[in-house]
Amino acid sequence: MEVQLAGLVEYYLSCHLHESASFLCERLFSLRSSESNRHLLACCYIYSGKRGQAIQLLREARSPVNRYLLARYLLEDGDPVGAEEALLAETPFRSLSLADAMPHLRRGLKSVPNNTAGLFLWASILDRQGRADDACRLYRMVLEVDPFQVAAFARLCELGKAPRAEQVFKLPDTLSAIAAAFEGAGGGAEPVAAASAAEEAAAVLAETGGTGTHGGLGRALERVGAPLPGEAAHPAIASAGDVGRPATGPLVASMAAARAAAAALAPLMGTADRAGHDYQPAGHHGGAAATPTARPSITEAAVAAASAFDGRHSPSPASRAVSKGYGAAASQPAHAPAAGSGVAEDDASLVPIAAAEAGVAAACGSQLLGLSQTLGMLSALGTVLWWQAQHRGDRVQLALSELQTPSLRASAWAHGQAGLAHFESGHYNKAAASFALMRSCAPYSLEHCDILSTTLWHLKKHADLLLLAQELRKIDDGASQTWIASGNLFSLRGDHTTALRHFEHAITANDRAFYARTLAGYEHAQCGDEERAVACFRQAVAQNPRHFTAWAGLGMSFLRQQALAEAVDSFGQAVELNSRSAVLRSFFGIALHAIGRVDEAIAQLERARVLDPSNPQPTFQLARLMEERGDLRAAVRFLEAARRRAPTEFSVHFALGRVKVLLGKIVEAAGHFETASHVCPAKANTVQAALVRLQDGEPPEESLY
Repeated sequence: MEVQLAGLVEYYLSCHLHESASFLCERLFSLRSSESNRHLLACCYIYSGKRGQAIQLLREARSPVNRYLLARYLLEDGDPVGAEEALLAETPFRSLSLADAMPHLRRGLKSVPNNTAGLFLWASILDRQGRADDACRLYRMVLEVDPFQVAAFARLCELGKAPRAEQVFKLPDTLSAIAAAFEGAGGGAEPVAAASAAEEAAAVLAETGGTGTHGGLGRALERVGAPLPGEAAHPAIASAGDVGRPATGPLVASMAAARAAAAALAPLMGTADRAGHDYQPAGHHGGAAATPTARPSITEAAVAAASAFDGRHSPSPASRAVSKGYGAAASQPAHAPAAGSGVAEDDASLVPIAAAEAGVAAACGSQLLGLSQTLGMLSALGTVLWWQAQHRGDRVQLALSELQTPSLRASAWAHGQAGLAHFESGHYNKAAASFALMRSCAPYSLEHCDILSTTLWHLKKHADLLLLAQELRKIDDGASQTWIASGNLFSLRGDHTTALRHFEHAITANDRAFYARTLAGYEHAQCGDEERAVACFRQAVAQNPRHFTAWAGLGMSFLRQQALAEAVDSFGQAVELNSRSAVLRSFFGIALHAIGRVDEAIAQLERARVLDPSNPQPTFQLARLMEERGDLRAAVRFLEAARRRAPTEFSVHFALGRVKVLLGKIVEAAGHFETASHVCPAKANTVQAALVRLQDGEPPEESLY
């Protein structure tokens, strides 16, 4: 009955009938409370949304796979300490510091639950505990063993500790050479050379611990004849005992399959196997000589062997050979060894073995070539992520343009990365266009929609922001991105209290949403609560030290509180993280000016003008600095340049009027004041006060603009 129950549970889980699966699995677990049954029941509870029950069930678990599962869900529930205890409970690393554990890890990951997946989980736990340096060491080790772990590379990028993508996403040198050889041969190779290459690859994997770690590289190759951990059949169905894993390396196993296929073919060919056991053809009964059995060519035998090695499971080599017709009647014409094969007639007994190995080697070469191409793609995508983490929007755009295929360049991911790069550079119209393409490619996705909503906030596109918030609510009304979009909508309307409440909901939905904390800080500042604003910005920086927007928010809060030294430090951090942002350099210049470091302020503002000539802010600030220095003509030049970039900006026209008064050009000054009143009628009282002072022969007060 246990076999039937397990089969039904797995079937109902595959059909997403979680209630029926849970009920039957509870009966199964009551019959036998094995670790495999416990794991299956925990999965039923998780899929049913009963996370708490799953965690309690797994607390009594002892198997590595169950400890891994428990640790993962404890971490998601915000308990990194409990997660680390669960993950390392039965390992030799439990009482060791990471520095002491590293030599053991270098010798192999067999003691880590779920191997590289467990190592990545351990790194994530340390990361959540604030031990970034230790986490980075483990993230790097994950990538050394498993270059397909893109999440580890992405996190290293976020922490500013990632190596270049081409150093990560690659095959070991020898395997890469083998893959290149197969690629150069058009996907094929000479039989003997191919077999030799496969043997060499097997040795390389054995040396690098590919089978001991079960990383992405090893597991991708082990898909040949070995199910992945998550796909393994329940022990009650497959056989008694635990979920099986291959005892040998992937290519070692493949060569064994080749020999098994050849051994199955040999009796049909009237040859001897490599072990030296003579085979007597069918119908041989002692004295009379037997009629030779038909022998396929090397190519046919290779095809048969490769067919027994189908890239996922390992059916019976003999049955595969028979199904291909190699067990045909003896009336088939005999085949001699292929011309130029390098196999002597005296060694004809070795032909099926070599041919079978060659076929499997060709399949291995194809696998390696596919993995090499996959890693090439990941290297290109990783390059985009690496430049994105450096906040180099220009290099991000270049890396995106160099993606190998049009489908990659036109994907939602690529458009999202382009939009993010434009956003961080302050090019909001371009960002909105890229995000629109992203949404058209993947209207079901929430990725980058929080940034898109802030982009629309900057552009004051209320209708588009309202539509986005409604669409996100239909997709997932509890997601942090949805709450951020609606918060930005209320902020744009000027309802900062409601906006703040929505950002707090976003934080509740995802306590790692540092961007929501940053936006909440800006809303607290809008409400005049600088103390809470600073607290939010500090929390965001603690979660992501490279989040320059939070550093800029801190700088603005300190500037408003006249904490000038802290403001300079905060803006300095922001500029160091995103050195190509004209906006950040402008504010850094303002802070430097406020603290009296005028020459440094001018240098920052000049650099901001070069980075973004369309931004009037640094030009306007330079005009104010020139006025303070008494260089009024230079101030006029900068203000005229700012007016060309922002013809409807009140502050620019008002400042021009003030400087013209100082130059004695009263008529021109009056004209600028009149223009200022037209572009911003709400500030008519400010203009009127300036005109009154003008009649008295005095320039307007500087504080008025």
